[in-house]
Amino acid sequence: MNELRKNFFITLGSLGLILLVLGGIFAYLLYYQILPLRERLLEVLVAINIAEHRKDYFINIVQNDIEEGKADIESIRSHFFAYTDRSAKEFIVFLESAALRNNLALTISTLPSGEAALTVVSVDGGYSNIMTFLRQLENEKYLFHIDSVALREQGEVLGATIQFSLAKP
Repeated sequence: MNELRKNFFITLGSLGLILLVLGGIFAYLLYYQILPLRERLLEVLVAINIAEHRKDYFINIVQNDIEEGKADIESIRSHFFAYTDRSAKEFIVFLESAALRNNLALTISTLPSGEAALTVVSVDGGYSNIMTFLRQLENEKYLFHIDSVALREQGEVLGATIQFSLAKP
């Protein structure tokens, strides 16, 4: 029985030593591997949570700008018009009244030019009147592209020919 007892305590000691070594390995892995990974995981989760709140915050801020931008875009869009639109007629009325206010003789003609029509406006009068007319044309609410401006002298009267294309919507 003595031998059996001796083997039992050796086996029990060996198992205790194995448990102690495994416990040490587990403690080492826990302290140096698992806990740092847990901390990094928590940092990532916090960062994700913060990013989610920032995303919602950003969307709320940008949403207001988008809504304001839509109004601005519609406002800009209203300045573009086609030749067949009522706006084109209003623009022609503007040209006639601006020429009349500046004591200029006005001739308006339209030439087909590819997909967009090319409008030719000829005005005759004094230099300062033509320059005022051009400034008024520049500050008009409608958008158009000036293709050319040609000045010509006819005795004491100065003439200008302006070619421009109205922008399409």
